Amino acid sequence: AGCSGRPDPCPAQQSHRAGRASIRTDSVPGPRSKQLMEEANKKQLPHGIYFFADYSKSSGNYIVDVDGNTFAGHVHADLLSALRKMSINRRPALGVCPPSDWVDRLNASLLSTMMCGSCANENAIKMALHAVHGQAAGRRPVSQQELDSTMLNERGHPRLSILSFKRSFHGRTLGVLSCTRSKAIHKLDVPAFQWPAVDFPAYKYPLEQHQEHNAKQEKLSLVQVEETVNRQRATEPVAGLIVEPILAEGGDIHARPEYFKALRSLCSKLDVPLLVDEVQTGGGLCGTYWAHEQWGLDSPPDAVTFSKRTLLGGIYFSDNLVPDQQYRKVMLLEAVIRTIKEEKLMDSVLEAGTALTKGLVPALGIMCAVDFADTNSRNEAVAALRNK
Repeated sequence: AGCSGRPDPCPAQQSHRAGRASIRTDSVPGPRSKQLMEEANKKQLPHGIYFFADYSKSSGNYIVDVDGNTFAGHVHADLLSALRKMSINRRPALGVCPPSDWVDRLNASLLSTMMCGSCANENAIKMALHAVHGQAAGRRPVSQQELDSTMLNERGHPRLSILSFKRSFHGRTLGVLSCTRSKAIHKLDVPAFQWPAVDFPAYKYPLEQHQEHNAKQEKLSLVQVEETVNRQRATEPVAGLIVEPILAEGGDIHARPEYFKALRSLCSKLDVPLLVDEVQTGGGLCGTYWAHEQWGLDSPPDAVTFSKRTLLGGIYFSDNLVPDQQYRKVMLLEAVIRTIKEEKLMDSVLEAGTALTKGLVPALGIMCAVDFADTNSRNEAVAALRNK
């Protein structure tokens, strides 16, 4: 039977069997999608909509839009199987009455789960801030006076800061927005913490032809980190440094493993926790499950945040960030990790990355980018590829 209940196969199933997508309109979005966008614009901002889908005609890993165009997507059988399992159907109870094997599942998948990447970064920052109090107070119990003053935001609250990099992106919720430096429009009209930011190395390519320049850029960045941390000690001490392995939204900006190794050593020297934001890079996109695995660190980051392709947000963290006082998509994350291992998807990522990087630079795994001269040129290329 067809996916809409008809005895004849629906277009998506036919495309699925043919193993290809099909574009029936002159452009995407098509006329019907554009009409719906105009109607949606009366009630919401439709700027993030690519097209309107017809889910009654979509099937498997193929999605059909309201104009009859069929696109290849991704719906892995293991994820569908995980969605059908009891833990997913009864997920509201996992927070209060989890099954007996829940702790084992958590230990096998993650340490602390969140809703999204912004939430993961928010909570990693909070853990770093809490750790400062715990170290200064010798893990003593919190006093009633501290609890009372907290509710009133009175003077005496810890004046701490988080150090980030210019052009970085860590989310748009209120706290992490103070660390985000990629696009001014996200920060416009929103109050922010007066937290510092330093320059990320600005490389010239090809790397082998600009070694002296790039080494100076790395040194300049590291000097700024150290000077900023030392300067902040007298006002708002730095409780943590947050960095992306690749500044994705900021322009796909890379740094060498040697830089990150030096940054890790510097953070240890300054006693500043290193928080690595792997929301964009984690989950196997860069050729290893975590991009920071390729840095060759002598000691791991103090916290690693993740989301997006891992299907939930979360944090791995070291013992020094464990809170004094101490769940739903774990089934999906298990399926993702298991599938990556069983189907050796990391090998495919490396092969695809090698092919892609012959024409695109810079790149790590299949996280690749190509620069255009201006926004219009980029948009034209994206539209042409989508309509191909």
